[in-house]
Amino acid sequence: MLTSFRTCVFVVLLAAMALGVVAMRRAQASTAMRILSLETRWVSLRRELWQVQTRVARLKSPDRVYHRVGWFQQTLLPPDENNPGHGAMRVVLNP
Repeated sequence: MLTSFRTCVFVVLLAAMALGVVAMRRAQASTAMRILSLETRWVSLRRELWQVQTRVARLKSPDRVYHRVGWFQQTLLPPDENNPGHGAMRVVLNP
């Protein structure tokens, strides 16, 4: 009689421990998913910030941008319609 009671208590404790492990694994998985979604959002926000900073820099000092583009244009050749292989790169600057 006493051994069957101990066996039942032991089985119940093992079942409780198994349920606890399953609950902790579920919580761990949901936390990992939340971390992943937050990191994805973080990357998206940093990309947006970089785009806004680039726009602000262009609006703040457009002559600097034109100066740098002018420097690069000195090293580039304009496209040649007669010879498509020569100077095939086309540079377009939108003010």
